[in-house]
Amino acid sequence: MDNTQINKGQVTPTPVSTCVEETQNVHVNTMIAASHLATNQSIALLATAVVPARNEEGHIVLLRTLIDQGSQASFISERATQLLKLKKHSVKETIVGVSSTRTNVKHVVQLQIGSRWDKNFSLSIQPYVISKQLTAKIPTKVIKNNNWQHLEGLDLADPCYHTPGAIDMLLGVKEYTNIIQQGIIKGPPGTPCAHQTSLGWIIFGEIYTNLESNTFLVMHLQLDVEDMLKSIWEIEHYTKRKITQEEKRCEDIYEQTHTRNEEGRYIVKLPFKTDNPRSPDGNTKEIAMKRLLQLERRFKRMPYLKEEYTKVIEEYIQLNHMEEVPQNEINNRCVYLPHHAVVNPEKESTQTRVVFDASCKDSTSVNVSLNDELLVGPQLQEDLRNLLMRWRIKKICFIADITKMYRQILVTKPDSDYQRILWRTDPSKDVRIFRLL
Repeated sequence: MDNTQINKGQVTPTPVSTCVEETQNVHVNTMIAASHLATNQSIALLATAVVPARNEEGHIVLLRTLIDQGSQASFISERATQLLKLKKHSVKETIVGVSSTRTNVKHVVQLQIGSRWDKNFSLSIQPYVISKQLTAKIPTKVIKNNNWQHLEGLDLADPCYHTPGAIDMLLGVKEYTNIIQQGIIKGPPGTPCAHQTSLGWIIFGEIYTNLESNTFLVMHLQLDVEDMLKSIWEIEHYTKRKITQEEKRCEDIYEQTHTRNEEGRYIVKLPFKTDNPRSPDGNTKEIAMKRLLQLERRFKRMPYLKEEYTKVIEEYIQLNHMEEVPQNEINNRCVYLPHHAVVNPEKESTQTRVVFDASCKDSTSVNVSLNDELLVGPQLQEDLRNLLMRWRIKKICFIADITKMYRQILVTKPDSDYQRILWRTDPSKDVRIFRLL
């Protein structure tokens, strides 16, 4: 074997080759080998450190860090960013790695790192946030410390340098030049080196280890055409899921009542479980009013949120997805839906969404919500395995997105009264009553 010294062992190959020509079964049995090996193997140990990381509020978290003078930038994992509650700043950068592989980064953060051994040391860094795992566990396997005397008594930057562990942060060449010091200790060949830094002594180098193992290799291949066909039939049967009675009823309501307008848009009825829903009998208007007042108090603290929220509501009105209820229809049987804001600063398009809470129960004896009284139809998406198989049949696949897809479907005018909301642009104005279309 190349680059491997075999000190002892016995290899007894037992080649067996059988080929039986039949209509349905093909059996191929290949070599079975067993050996007892003692090999010399080298492991590359990379420099790691455990550093105290501090955010703007002074909160400190210990992060396991890889010291990489071959990197032009520093990086931090999404997990560590969340632990430290760091404020993200948007950037558009590209990381180029081995074989020109490219990874896009969208955020950069700022934090202070210190040292467990030097209380006066502090360094401000700006690492890029990586959403995926920074590296595999380092080292890749447990390294046995063979009583390396040249490392005894050192203040190690990472006391667990010999144990595989996750990496939370990577410090690049700029940070490396700020932490490196003059002290360096070299041991005999096959043992690690130690380099003094402001974070403590970092340990790295090529390490020789002796590994003994009993190795067994078994290779067996069997093809059974009947089993293959049976599996295909089972998958096809699974994709055709039987629907429940409630799902069937929901489908029937749609089939019997849906229409399309002159624009081609679908108009559907809400699939109520009964002909006389109870949710309009509750105090939904009172609850919706309380929630609106809460929302206005939040707007007072966050003017920017009010501005974005108002834009969304105005868009509903401009696109005719919502209308004000005429005065002569105010007393129609109806349900009022509370609404609130969901803010997602990570999204590039709609960072602020308005959510209408149809799951809110009234506080009277009725105690039901609009959603409680609606049927849930069958799942319309195909089984994922079926999609993946069809995806691979052709060379090219087209994908598309429908703008505001669910808002393109209209509800019948009587049912729109079950989707009323309260709104006003300013607390000094009267509350207006709208209904979602």
